[in-house]
Amino acid sequence: MPMQSSRHTVIARAEVITIPVDILRGLLGYRVCLINPANFPASDQLHSLSQLQIAQGLNWADVEIYKHNDIHPKQAPTFEALFEMLAAKRFECLPLGADEVMYTWRDQKPKYPFLAIEPNLLIYYDYPVYLHISKQFPKLAQRVEAGLKKLQRSGEFDRLFKQHHAADIAQLHLNQRKIFCLKSPYLPEQGQCEKRLDYPKIK
Repeated sequence: MPMQSSRHTVIARAEVITIPVDILRGLLGYRVCLINPANFPASDQLHSLSQLQIAQGLNWADVEIYKHNDIHPKQAPTFEALFEMLAAKRFECLPLGADEVMYTWRDQKPKYPFLAIEPNLLIYYDYPVYLHISKQFPKLAQRVEAGLKKLQRSGEFDRLFKQHHAADIAQLHLNQRKIFCLKSPYLPEQGQCEKRLDYPKIK
């Protein structure tokens, strides 16, 4: 397969061409906690993410972002193990992207009835999602980039984004949450967490 997608913020592989269009419009960098209410502290008492025990999957790229900010997540070997650990109260927050937290909650809720979406906090870091195409197919890379930019100009890109994400974004109320911004080691230091955060807008 010549085309690949990746959640990594920086792709250092020499064998791929990165298409410079964030296909999730930054949505993956907005992180909302899945929690067990039985052991989650009062959100008005949280002034730093270091007060929370966070968990991530083993070797997820996000782990290095947290470590870069002196936060050391617990890691689980499988996605399912994260929910078993949350049920056992071994951590307090499983941060997932705003594009995935709602459907994960819906999918896991029947098995883990305690599972809840934390309503007041938001973790943010720059985390663009790009398509990557083998350098063996440079013409394909040009066509994909041209196609994505054409979709943006026509408004079709926004229509598809709205179709797949609008309902979930509305339920998360991102702009009403207390935000903790983390700096990413994958990106230049300058400017991170200094600009005004533009929440994904649904037209």
